[in-house]
Amino acid sequence: LWQATEKTSQLSVTMATMEALGALGGPEAVARLEEVVKKPTWLEQIRRGCLKALDKGNERSVGLYLQSVATDTSNMLLARVQALEGLGVLHDTSATALLLSAFGSDQRSPLRLASAWSLAHLGAATELRQEVAKDLSHPDLGFEAHAAEILGIVGHEDQVPALREKLLSQTDPVVRNAVVAALSSIGGPDAVSA
Repeated sequence: LWQATEKTSQLSVTMATMEALGALGGPEAVARLEEVVKKPTWLEQIRRGCLKALDKGNERSVGLYLQSVATDTSNMLLARVQALEGLGVLHDTSATALLLSAFGSDQRSPLRLASAWSLAHLGAATELRQEVAKDLSHPDLGFEAHAAEILGIVGHEDQVPALREKLLSQTDPVVRNAVVAALSSIGGPDAVSA
């Protein structure tokens, strides 16, 4: 399987191979998947696929690696954001305190929403939803879309009014799509009405 990955240039083949390695499990497959996660030369989509595959296994040290990348301020911001989100993909509950600390960082920092995204995937963002909802009014459209996605993952109906308001006031299609997806995830009569 690893040789197939090295020989192909097709993303779909690589993704299927990484998924197969995760299903196979075992020390060698886990080591290969972790190797991909630790090399920034691999596409982020492939690295995320490896994290999903690793989430199915029990033995993994990549969570500690991601935590070290996320906390090392000498790393580029993008690498730290990807590491924080990787902890959510990996469902690494040992990183909850780190993620909460990153969420408390600068309001303008993408680290804040990356940590909220992971906390939502860990089921630990329920108390943060009011704070995340404030980012629906952020001047950066990317923050708005990310905040809507996080609110959809958290899935509380009390956020429907804020999402409805954003849907009615925003013209950007990326943000509107994120809001619609969030409302769809939340469900219920109010979300359907919105």
